[in-house]
Amino acid sequence: MIERQLVEDLFQEMQEDGVDTSKEMLWGYYFVDPDPRKLEEAIPDLEAEGFDFVEMLKASESEEQQDSDEDDQESEELEPQEGYFFVLHVERAESHTVDSLTELNEALEQFANARGLQSYDGMDVSPLDDEIEG
Repeated sequence: MIERQLVEDLFQEMQEDGVDTSKEMLWGYYFVDPDPRKLEEAIPDLEAEGFDFVEMLKASESEEQQDSDEDDQESEELEPQEGYFFVLHVERAESHTVDSLTELNEALEQFANARGLQSYDGMDVSPLDDEIEG
């Protein structure tokens, strides 16, 4: 579970870095499971909620190595593989407060639990492309 304090710390750090946290930004959300098929099955429901599919990463449990080569992964059928887990990355452009992000994190954790996924692994944030300067 992503604690509210972590969200508060994230917002404080962004504000200290001069980020206007009231603006719409690109928020990424991550789900983890050893069976990529379960993650793939979750995509339509997430898209129905306005999330955009970004990528499916394959990561080794024994190494900090991730494989996000989309060409390779599209050409091979995604199957569970011993020693690996998969990360589903979705994103949505939106603005948040500490309260709204805490509420969404709780909802996404419930979504992961209801689908039998290993975990909802958290979020990241970046400026929208049109707000990135030169």
